[in-house]
Amino acid sequence: MKRRVLIIEDNLLNRKMLAKILEQEYEVLEAVDGREGLAQIQKWRDELAAVVLDLRMPEMDGFAVMAELARTKIGENLPIVVTTGETDPQLESRCLKAGAWDFVSKPYNAAVIRLRLHNVIGRSQAYLLVQMKQMAERDEMTGIYNRKYFMQKTREMLQAHPDTTYALIRMDVDHFRLFNSSYGTAAGDQLLISLAKSIRRDIVPGATYGRIESDVFCICAPYSPGELEARCKQAVENRQSISSEFFLKLAFGISRSLCQYPYPYFQEVQYRF
Repeated sequence: MKRRVLIIEDNLLNRKMLAKILEQEYEVLEAVDGREGLAQIQKWRDELAAVVLDLRMPEMDGFAVMAELARTKIGENLPIVVTTGETDPQLESRCLKAGAWDFVSKPYNAAVIRLRLHNVIGRSQAYLLVQMKQMAERDEMTGIYNRKYFMQKTREMLQAHPDTTYALIRMDVDHFRLFNSSYGTAAGDQLLISLAKSIRRDIVPGATYGRIESDVFCICAPYSPGELEARCKQAVENRQSISSEFFLKLAFGISRSLCQYPYPYFQEVQYRF
């Protein structure tokens, strides 16, 4: 099945020339101006492989099209190849800032057009694969490991270092539901994002960490007597009052691993601050 490519070009001759160059490899859609092009992108957004966009068009030019795509996000990760007869470096820089992925000069060179379109589509597909991997591994809100991947990476870490004693640290926010009720879910989400950033910033080397559920985070790190407890106490002191109007505390539980891989288990919570 051929991938779909949309040509947005007001000049009939140029539009048909581009379609002829691309039709053997792609299913070509055409739009005669920017507004029709946006409607086509909206209609085929999940099936378009790329857009070939003329920069200079009456009423709604290529810059206006890219601005609308950026505003509405309907063309997110959609490769846009700009066609232009100009060779001004400042114009190219402006196009890149506006969202263009590459350029095709007029008059058209068929081999160059096909190659550049092939390259931007390849970059887009590679990016989508990375996104899919991120979605499988990461918590959507905070960007750190989700529950499933945290457990997988922790298991791999324990297996790779059977002689190391690890501690499992559970952290949550006291009265988080009450905070959500008082300040709204948007404020609660920002609090969780802030906590995830703090964990990422302050994490010790050789540790795994993730968001397990709601306001519950877990960290598995090499155990050094006294050090982890001190870090947890410091974190509590730093966030005793996250809101001037609402008293919030972080609660930690620390459990130490008691035997080597492949059958490690953790003691019940020993400490709570």
